[in-house]
Amino acid sequence: ITQNTRNDCPRSRPAYAFVLISSAAMTTNSDRYTHGHHTSVVGQHARRTAEVDAAFLLPHLHPGMRLLDVGCGPGTITAGLARAVAPGEVVGIDVVPAVLDQAREANAGTANVRFEEGSVYALGYPDASFDVCYAHQVLQHLTRPVNAAREMRRVLKPGGLAAVRDADYATMTASPRTPEIERWLALYHAVATRNEAEADAGRQLPGWLQDAGFHNVTVSATAVLFHEHSAVENWGL
Repeated sequence: ITQNTRNDCPRSRPAYAFVLISSAAMTTNSDRYTHGHHTSVVGQHARRTAEVDAAFLLPHLHPGMRLLDVGCGPGTITAGLARAVAPGEVVGIDVVPAVLDQAREANAGTANVRFEEGSVYALGYPDASFDVCYAHQVLQHLTRPVNAAREMRRVLKPGGLAAVRDADYATMTASPRTPEIERWLALYHAVATRNEAEADAGRQLPGWLQDAGFHNVTVSATAVLFHEHSAVENWGL
């Protein structure tokens, strides 16, 4: 973990940033979520867990922290984060009401979590409101990722943690290599570019966070392997 100091205000506000590059989105009307919100997409998002998808963050959480989960989707990661900081409050935000309803239903018995509609570009919280801000597979879909990271930083308390995780599609590969997979990767890059998003966001995260005012960033990466039949079939292959 490395410390960051704001230079654009009279008093310094130490904050920390974590980045994880991996192999769900928080948008405004100017953004287009490339994956869409078909039932199959949201269902796949619902398979995510904090223990897997926020494993790099969990060791830094402790009871009593207040955490914001940006682009929470159906709330399965949010639930695990809530367990990690209980009795601290966790707030999950997204821009899709139907997905938020699913998150509320799934977490109805969790006392320390709530879900609200909101945009990462204009978070409806005062400065220094949270100990932690987490965004999983969000920045890659935004037309203004630096602005989003800057807004996350605004709501962090002094010494707070920002943790982001995004894919890097250019690192994805398959065996055997097939023309269909190669075509899909090329098409996905083309569509993301058309949407003014960044398919290879993973490698961009440190620079985006630095541009947002996080002067010191800790970077890590994971490789995700899909080899069992059920996992491969889940991707429609």
